[in-house]
Amino acid sequence: MDKVFDIVIIGGGEDALCCAFSSSISYPEKSIAVLSNAPLEANTYLQLCENFKSGISTTSKSKEELTCPEFIRDQVLTKVGKKLKLYSGDSLVFDKLVIATGSTAIVPNIEGSYLNGVHLLKNEWQKIHEIISKITSESDVIIYGGGFFGVTLANQLAEIGKSSTLISRSDRLLPTSMDAEIGREVQALLEKKGVRVLTDTKIRRVVGENSVKKVILDSGAELNCNLLIISCGQKPDISVAEKLGLVFDKDRGILVDEYLRTSKKDIYAIGACAAKFDFFTGDLANLILAATANLEACIAGSNLYSSLYSQGNFLNKFCGQLFLKNYSGFSISESRKQNEGEEKVLLSKMQ
Repeated sequence: MDKVFDIVIIGGGEDALCCAFSSSISYPEKSIAVLSNAPLEANTYLQLCENFKSGISTTSKSKEELTCPEFIRDQVLTKVGKKLKLYSGDSLVFDKLVIATGSTAIVPNIEGSYLNGVHLLKNEWQKIHEIISKITSESDVIIYGGGFFGVTLANQLAEIGKSSTLISRSDRLLPTSMDAEIGREVQALLEKKGVRVLTDTKIRRVVGENSVKKVILDSGAELNCNLLIISCGQKPDISVAEKLGLVFDKDRGILVDEYLRTSKKDIYAIGACAAKFDFFTGDLANLILAATANLEACIAGSNLYSSLYSQGNFLNKFCGQLFLKNYSGFSISESRKQNEGEEKVLLSKMQ
């Protein structure tokens, strides 16, 4: 069965909903569908629509003028012209298409990672809270990944009295987001809370029959483990881009111009799946931030039928809080400067 919409948005994340909201405000007469393979319960669907419409109070439009998008649970199989063929056998006909598929977890090559007790995660806080609730004082927990997610998770466990071992493949913590001195300070703070931190270390093998019992490191050392949480970063989800024949970089995402237009007419890409260009160097940048994704969603939603707003190149800047200390970063890291010979460096601070 063919369903016809003016605008189809592929993705179930916040950026997809922001784009639907922006599109409805800019083009209230257009029909919108949000396509995602993630389950949407009935009460969640109704809440999404209510939240969607409640946001209209900040605009000049009335709630009656805002059409709630139709949420469709399915996956794209292929595209023929302006028709998306879905796994269910249905088809979606579109005039404008937005890809907001986000990112996927980087999967390190570890033998035995299929065993029970091994969890591959990205920023899935709801799932991680479920895992934490099952951890006992006897649990041997290993977190593999020294980025922001791994550091935050180790800190959360320490706060509730549950010990863990944090393993970073880099020679320090937070290697891609902060300079070395802050990574060392974060490590010292974690160790003070009882977290065991191993840097410049890789897990080669997970050992066990049905469930993980221990891990073997690249040094040959063995660590007892009955819960291994792998969080080694994210990469753009380009699976839909491949099916649609778009131009993309497998490590940086779908190539877009300053108006978020892809290599094919009437198809746009936003968020973590879309490539970014560095403000200073003009090169492809590794930037996956929720605030950036939502900004792109608003821009693309407004640009679908008229190119009103340009995003330009992105300036890598961020701030947050760890251990009741504020931290922020700006530009590119010192290690990247040394590797690439760039003159601009990251101005990072923690206080």
